[in-house]
Amino acid sequence: MVHPLCRAVLLAIILCSAFSSAVACKCTGTGSVKSGVEASAVVFTGMVLKVEYFGLAETINPDSLAIARTLSHESSKNFLDTPMVLKATMLVTSEFKGVVKHDTVVVYTGIRGASCGFRFEVNKEYTVYGTNDNYLFMFLRVDRQRFKTLGKKGTFWTSICSRTTITVGQEQGLLNEYLGRK
Repeated sequence: MVHPLCRAVLLAIILCSAFSSAVACKCTGTGSVKSGVEASAVVFTGMVLKVEYFGLAETINPDSLAIARTLSHESSKNFLDTPMVLKATMLVTSEFKGVVKHDTVVVYTGIRGASCGFRFEVNKEYTVYGTNDNYLFMFLRVDRQRFKTLGKKGTFWTSICSRTTITVGQEQGLLNEYLGRK
């Protein structure tokens, strides 16, 4: 006969293994430079000035926050306030699409493994491919078209599934080649 504590530990290990693979980040690859540029609202190289952690409420249009708080989510009453996004404030050093050199841009990304978040660090430079797709839709599982006004205007999102990278020189070379720049 198996001791009840051993059985509980074994069950916990099995459940954790099953759960971690069920919520793991799944990317289909970063794609080509062409597809990355076409799918992005902004493409730029920038220096990270500040990194902060927030809940999804930070990314929601203030006029829509009350509506967002009424949407149900199975995990928590305070779901929108639970830190789950990284906010990187960046200074644009090279522009490729959608921004101008010397602009200050805010880029959000997830901080949990399942959200495929990108890890930004202060005082490091990255080439960013950013979209306007707020993670709100992924977490709340709401209809994008119906609730498209929930996300703040002018916010950008990236993930490890995009071409966003710290290998700036190499990526800039590929972007310049694709865009026909010297």
